[in-house]
Amino acid sequence: MNASNLGNENTAIGHYSGYSCDGNRNVFLGNNADVPANIYGINNSVAIGYRSKVSASNNIIIGSDSSTFRSSVGIGLRSTGQYIANSKFGNRC
Repeated sequence: MNASNLGNENTAIGHYSGYSCDGNRNVFLGNNADVPANIYGINNSVAIGYRSKVSASNNIIIGSDSSTFRSSVGIGLRSTGQYIANSKFGNRC
């Protein structure tokens, strides 16, 4: 985590994990697990996995969304562009 972050009660394990987060009570597990750039005030959320990004409060994201592979599991999603696990035909939310 970045020492200048304004958030409280966050947990980050991994290189640059939670580096951009300014929200509260979040968990980041994995190298570069974080919130997306220019997204502020994410609270009560979890990002698990290499380069996983959580972009809304009260969400859990497992897996990354990179150009080389796309594997995401979302619980309580409110953001577009994420896949739901076991969704028929891989439809987006």
